[in-house]
Amino acid sequence: MRVLAILALGTTLLAAPLTAQAAPGTPADAAPQAVAAAWPSCVKVVRTKLNNDGWNDYKWVVDVTNKCSSGISYNVTRNGSSDYGYRDVAAGKSGSTYTGKLSFGHDASKPDGVKMYYKGTKYTKTF
Repeated sequence: MRVLAILALGTTLLAAPLTAQAAPGTPADAAPQAVAAAWPSCVKVVRTKLNNDGWNDYKWVVDVTNKCSSGISYNVTRNGSSDYGYRDVAAGKSGSTYTGKLSFGHDASKPDGVKMYYKGTKYTKTF
């Protein structure tokens, strides 16, 4: 009798996940996706190629201007990853990050975007 009760319980537990399937016509990956926040209009980012040819000269500069009501923290990305660490820019101020030192080609260390935190929200901008 106990064996039958255990088998019945096991069958019920195993069958439960099979009944929790998506409704017909609904894609399995229809779960809500996180939406990237729109870049704030009060922050301007400009990438400039420098005309430096020396081995020890910087090749690129990324200028960030913060006209927002509070400070930001930004990080320049290269090849989609952050290499330079976050830097703070106070409200109404500007900051610059020079990149590409110790490379022959101007495109060798070309920055491809900026990650930024403003009021606790993370923003990403690509060039």
